[in-house]
Amino acid sequence: MDTAIKIEGLSVAYTNEDTLTDLSLTVKKGEFVYIIGPNGGGKTTLIKAILGILTPHSGEIKILSKKHNIGKRKIGYVPQKSETERDFPITVLEVVETAFLKSQLNPFRLFKADEKQKAMEYLTLLGVENLAKAQIGTLSGGELQRVLIARALARNPEILILDEPCANTDPPSSKKIHEILDEQNRMGVTVIVVSHDINHVLQSKNRTVFINKQILFDDIADERVLRL
Repeated sequence: MDTAIKIEGLSVAYTNEDTLTDLSLTVKKGEFVYIIGPNGGGKTTLIKAILGILTPHSGEIKILSKKHNIGKRKIGYVPQKSETERDFPITVLEVVETAFLKSQLNPFRLFKADEKQKAMEYLTLLGVENLAKAQIGTLSGGELQRVLIARALARNPEILILDEPCANTDPPSSKKIHEILDEQNRMGVTVIVVSHDINHVLQSKNRTVFINKQILFDDIADERVLRL
């Protein structure tokens, strides 16, 4: 199986506590991987290093067997809800349409009819098409997460990375999000999810990686992680 992400000897610091040291990890194409661990253990630091938001002190990251700056274009990313700007005057449909921007130099260009149609298709997939004209600041936590997932999918990614996608969402929204991620994975998308939902992780059959500064366990989904 081909490699989606290959990390070797990665060391990176985000804060004094949230660091990673000499971490190596390989994710194959088509895998579904949960990343779990304590607060400050480096989960979000790892994701931001993969995305190029943080620069490692040492180590190498390859995405789809390509140099990092090239391969990361094939990633769709859903940040933590707390990282999302909700006061900006933009509609739900416009949020998803930003997935089609090739450059940040012209963020307010007019979108083509086929782009608007495709954006609506992803909103429909996530069950929030009725919110297309709503301002993002009016959405609930679960609604916002669905919109951000729709935007990530509109990029037609080969790799989908989500940081706590079900945080502060109600059970129906959480269930819907998990169903969408499973379906995307069945369609061949590599899915990586940072999660605190230990109960769901333990019930799933997907690969689980436990991180606390380093990888402590890989591919275990049993009660041992609950004692760490």
